[in-house]
Amino acid sequence: MSKLLQNFEITSGRKIGPGRDIYLVAEVGVNHNWQIKPDLKLAKDLIKLAKDTGFDAVKFQAWITGLMCRPEAKKAEYQKADVAGGAGQSQYKMIAELELPFWTFLELKAYADQIGITFISTADEPLSLKFLDEAVGVPFFKIGSGELDNPQMHYEVGRRGKPVMWSTGMGTMAEIMTTISELLKAGCDRQIIYQCTSNYPANRKNVNVNAMLSIREKTGGLVGLSDHTTDNLASETAAALGAVAIERHITTDKNLPGPDHRASLNPQECTDFVKRARHPRSIENLKKEFGKEVIEEILGTKEKNPVKEELEVIVLVRKSAGSGAKGIPAGTKLTKETLPLWVYLMRPANGEIKASQYYELVGETVMEDIPPFTALTFSQLK
Repeated sequence: MSKLLQNFEITSGRKIGPGRDIYLVAEVGVNHNWQIKPDLKLAKDLIKLAKDTGFDAVKFQAWITGLMCRPEAKKAEYQKADVAGGAGQSQYKMIAELELPFWTFLELKAYADQIGITFISTADEPLSLKFLDEAVGVPFFKIGSGELDNPQMHYEVGRRGKPVMWSTGMGTMAEIMTTISELLKAGCDRQIIYQCTSNYPANRKNVNVNAMLSIREKTGGLVGLSDHTTDNLASETAAALGAVAIERHITTDKNLPGPDHRASLNPQECTDFVKRARHPRSIENLKKEFGKEVIEEILGTKEKNPVKEELEVIVLVRKSAGSGAKGIPAGTKLTKETLPLWVYLMRPANGEIKASQYYELVGETVMEDIPPFTALTFSQLK
């Protein structure tokens, strides 16, 4: 099996690695507010903001709701504060409203190309990944924290022969090592691994930038930070410690409705972020300016484990195995070829068969009719 590369081309003519310019990704995510006003003006304004403030790439999120989430999925606490949907709305309904139609990615990619910034998108299920690769033509992939234990996504990304950035929110070092191995086995040796805390916004005490160093020491790979704090100090700290890439959510206005605007950078903060990330002060100088206790709180420990605030999020954004819109008829044999046709990994992760066990289902036979959008159990298989 190959090893992780230390220097490689992330896009045409742009290399990434130690000693090279840090790669900065502006995460639009769902801040396009399509569910409120279904046009692309805000999305394009955010692409322009990323370009004007000096980011290297701008990132969206792609999914088909019926392929990534079962109707019973609930909202995380931070999502309940979203003024667009409120506490009573389900996660399924929220993400259905936030889902961008596939055609919009083609228009947004064309606009990004026109103004000269790299366009990418996270894919939250395999069909969207195929679309982003083959129709949109993204130069590299991003895997979100919710897929850290998802071997199907690792295989589908790895076999496509492009670099990948992936986040480790809610994860353990053991899960990180498994993900590296699965991506390498599928053919991907160009990886950037993000330290990440899956809480929005994340408290400084939980960002644990030192875990980034632990990941680098343990894996020998390139590391970065997916930063969900409300200022730029954690990002500058990560850059000072050698992060090769950093990702930040951006917005035109933190007060806009939607689940992620509050944890995003406004235009002035975007400019400040790029300046700090590209020209970070040393850790000692940061301690002198902001105080030793503040910086050491951001650094945290070298342990890589979920923090308390992430534990509630795990079951909501990770996945478990279940049926899709067609259900699964009794007698269905799950082979390597038929498994992805019948069994879907969907939020929430409250089903008996976790995402990490997906390929253990190869060779099983479904013994009873499974209704649509129903979590599977081992007792239904033989």
